[in-house]
Amino acid sequence: GPVRVQACSAMSTVANCLTVLRDFVKSGKLNEVKIEDDVIRMGEYTFPRTEQTAYKSRKGRGKLYTLVALVFFLQNCKDMKGYGTYLMKARKQGIMIVPGMDQMKLRDYLTGKDETSEYVDEMALLRGSLRQPAQKKAPVDEKKTEPVGEKPPGMQIIEMETVLEDRNTMLCHPTMNFSEVVRRYKRIKSEVHKMEEKRMREMKKKDSKKGGSRKHPRDSSSSSHHHPKPKQPKLLGVSKILKEYRDNNGERMKLATKDKYKFTPDKHSPIIIVPSAASSLITIYNVKQFLEGKQYFPSREIQRQTPKKPRYVHVKHKSERNPAKEIRYVVIDDPRRLSYMDWQQVVAVFVTGADWQLSYFPFKSPKPAEVFSRICGFHLNMKGVTPKKNIGVWNVKKLEIGAQRYGDKETVYAFWQTLIPFQKARFPHLYI
Repeated sequence: GPVRVQACSAMSTVANCLTVLRDFVKSGKLNEVKIEDDVIRMGEYTFPRTEQTAYKSRKGRGKLYTLVALVFFLQNCKDMKGYGTYLMKARKQGIMIVPGMDQMKLRDYLTGKDETSEYVDEMALLRGSLRQPAQKKAPVDEKKTEPVGEKPPGMQIIEMETVLEDRNTMLCHPTMNFSEVVRRYKRIKSEVHKMEEKRMREMKKKDSKKGGSRKHPRDSSSSSHHHPKPKQPKLLGVSKILKEYRDNNGERMKLATKDKYKFTPDKHSPIIIVPSAASSLITIYNVKQFLEGKQYFPSREIQRQTPKKPRYVHVKHKSERNPAKEIRYVVIDDPRRLSYMDWQQVVAVFVTGADWQLSYFPFKSPKPAEVFSRICGFHLNMKGVTPKKNIGVWNVKKLEIGAQRYGDKETVYAFWQTLIPFQKARFPHLYI
């Protein structure tokens, strides 16, 4: 009795639950540490299960480990081979898990391999208090115990699951750097902010012009003070802002708002763009006879028969996937009439080799490499005639026709053999 009290008083100034546990592990007495209902008994010492130790989790960035977490880890996870079983048992009993990033350093400290640890909170170590010697457990009244019902199958499966990584462990991974994500976020946020400011300035200019036309000369001095401020619009997403910017501010989109230029294609119809130049071999006048009728006629001959220029024509092609159905293509020669959503249906374009032909395409920088990576490009040329320099550089399919009409079918066949695989890969929703 007196010897035990003297030992307790000598140790009470420096000992706490972490110190006692470390002494037991170093002396090889881990099997004497018992986890009971609400307490943990280490020889003559008794501590609550939820007693916080001075060892910080997640390499010093997390909260303090509880005593039951450390004891359960040491007793059930001897090495990494038993880590999966340890995880399942800890989750089933609701005990705090020791992640893989802490295991080596924690084990070295508790076994005495490392005398000190940078993850031990010295203040928490000093605040720890030694508990009273263990007391005998009170007998359990078996009559008062209630039978535990069988858990549903879904709960049993969830308890057997093992969480290998979560969002916190991913962010703490030593070999991963997320600076690129932060940099991209800041860049996008800056671009959105600039677009929003430009939009606000344009709205203010429009409001000031409208207000100036209604302003009375006698009220010119006071009207500026009482002019209502324009309503500040809500900040939209990046894609919506880009869409509004292209539709409302792009010069190439202004003609789409006029009645005579209105064009509303079927949302399931692919769109083909042909040149509007009269010198082009393929135009809106002869494209239907060439691609559907498989015979070439000069556009001037057909133009004499139909002097009124059509706004668009339909070209039908039998589906390879379902021969009973036909794909209806819409052919136009003025890309300025297309809205932002219509450009999502443009599958092919015939080019003459002129640089200005791509200036109406709604890309941030309408370079040929970007245009022909999204849209299948074609160039129709007469045999024996040298095409323009750009045709040899651009990524377009070169089609040739001769003076005789017997080779027209072969040229049309080459067109569809190039377009259909491209359309299946890039526009599967437009291919039936």
